[in-house]
Amino acid sequence: MKYLYADVDHNAVPDFLPDSDRFGGDTGIKGHEIAVGYKINKRVSVGLDYYATEDPVTNVDQDILQLDLKVKF
Repeated sequence: MKYLYADVDHNAVPDFLPDSDRFGGDTGIKGHEIAVGYKINKRVSVGLDYYATEDPVTNVDQDILQLDLKVKF
């Protein structure tokens, strides 16, 4: 399980460094990320990521839910 709070000011970091899943990699955002993972067996695992992000300047909110299925061969 993972929890992360991000508050990235405009132009605080180069545009290629922020997480691209969080508001498209933009800066000038605030938000939360919650992730959980479960290993089903030694070859299969599943993960769930939730991003709740906002741009305080434009008052635009973005909610993203991602499901990851990993299979090792």
